[in-house]
Amino acid sequence: MIRNWCRRLWASHWFRLVLAICVFGGVPMLARAVEVWFSAAPTEPRQDASPYLLLGVAALIASLVALFGDAVRRWIWRPVLTMEYVHGPDYCDTPVLRGIARGQQVASDCYYFSVRIANKGTISAGTVEVFATDLRQYVNGNWTLVRRYSVDLKWAWLGVPRLPTLAPKTDRFCNIGHIIDPAQRANFAQDNEDLPGVGQQTTVLSLDLEARPNSGIHLLQPGKYRLTIQLVAENHRPITRTLEIDVKGTWYPNNLQTMLQQGITIELL
Repeated sequence: MIRNWCRRLWASHWFRLVLAICVFGGVPMLARAVEVWFSAAPTEPRQDASPYLLLGVAALIASLVALFGDAVRRWIWRPVLTMEYVHGPDYCDTPVLRGIARGQQVASDCYYFSVRIANKGTISAGTVEVFATDLRQYVNGNWTLVRRYSVDLKWAWLGVPRLPTLAPKTDRFCNIGHIIDPAQRANFAQDNEDLPGVGQQTTVLSLDLEARPNSGIHLLQPGKYRLTIQLVAENHRPITRTLEIDVKGTWYPNNLQTMLQQGITIELL
């Protein structure tokens, strides 16, 4: 309540006018206080400079508020976003992926991997996005740039690329990607989940991008990759991190622990 009252007061033009007057009056008041204090000779009684001093200090404080009030307010009341990933069950899920193929319902076991986005600040973060940018692959001893995305990852369970708000002291998961049973991958070709040239016994990581183009650039066959991602919000500075992903190509059904150890590894650098 006090914070809202302060914001309304600061938005008032009359309040800003008073502050401006204080800014122009503060320095002369302090100068007058110094003049009064030092004007008397050592043998003469000094005049009382307290009123001028108090007025001058008050005016200078008001001027500092006028000049730096917004910056101080933003520093105290602001969102503080963080990104975390742990290669374990809390950040990995095992839903059943469902779809329609040739007019019939199809289903497949699936492993999903997500980063955790938390707001540890004092106000909500607005329009929060996790933005995928560069993809590098480890080839011949070097990390080689192979793709540029410039698209958002989708928020877990919501399936949307942008989160309107993230309240303070709360968190949400954002999907990195998923791996479906390679034997069932052809049944989801209409969703651009099948990568030509990769056998039905080999896993493929499908990045959970907001768009899945027919070119299949969101599909990662076995190999080592580094995906650069950015956490951005309208009232927060961008945070850039890198996901190091090793797709090993082997499928382990109904065994999350083994899949995380021998099927794929992900590390947030």
